[in-house]
Amino acid sequence: MLQFGWCIQMNNLSFLGTGSAFNYNLDNTSAYFCINNHFYFIDMGERIARKIITHLSIPEDAAITIFITHFHADHIASLEPFLVYFTCIKKVKSLQVVTPNANRLKRYLSLTFFDLQKVGISDDKTYVDENVRVVSIKAKHIEDSRSYFFYTIKGNFYYSGDTSILSKKALTQLKNRQIDRIYHEVAISSSSFHIGIQTLCDEIPLSLRNRVVLMHFENNEMIKLAEKEGFRVANSFFKH
Repeated sequence: MLQFGWCIQMNNLSFLGTGSAFNYNLDNTSAYFCINNHFYFIDMGERIARKIITHLSIPEDAAITIFITHFHADHIASLEPFLVYFTCIKKVKSLQVVTPNANRLKRYLSLTFFDLQKVGISDDKTYVDENVRVVSIKAKHIEDSRSYFFYTIKGNFYYSGDTSILSKKALTQLKNRQIDRIYHEVAISSSSFHIGIQTLCDEIPLSLRNRVVLMHFENNEMIKLAEKEGFRVANSFFKH
């Protein structure tokens, strides 16, 4: 089993998967970082819990917070086994989930008979702890979709989740160096659910694209096109 360090320097997110819903070669897009023995995960798609349990060494005195962007399966499908593992099998100090709709998530977990008393579940109002302040904004994807601004003691960034628009606030903060990076989804073409590569090229100046990391790839051609246009691309160090 590969063993990665408990906590990384928060210069970049570490990705657990970088693919869109049906790009099984890259797995579902999900990422994490860790500061002071507190692990922060963003989304928990279909095989993400398996990757974490297999590849990450999370000590029992760690805290875990999970941020959910929306309720599609490629962003939430392995949340329940993750919660069971880290509350029943390998218990951590604390575990909480920040979600666009706490009541909806509780209803979903109740179908699996998960003990809701074992984990804290809260709506996506501003989240604050000793390491981070996280602010959500509505994303244009499906009902109850969110994007997140992370302001941490080791760096600031914006994480789009799935959305069909580029946040003007995120772009302004990137220009003004209030955030260090934008992590943004991308698609071959724009739709009411996803933003196309051409739209991102039209809205993000070439001079800023080296601080924009694209993710949620449909195929390898999309990755090559993103790199050709001057964007950085998310890479997962975790194999199947």
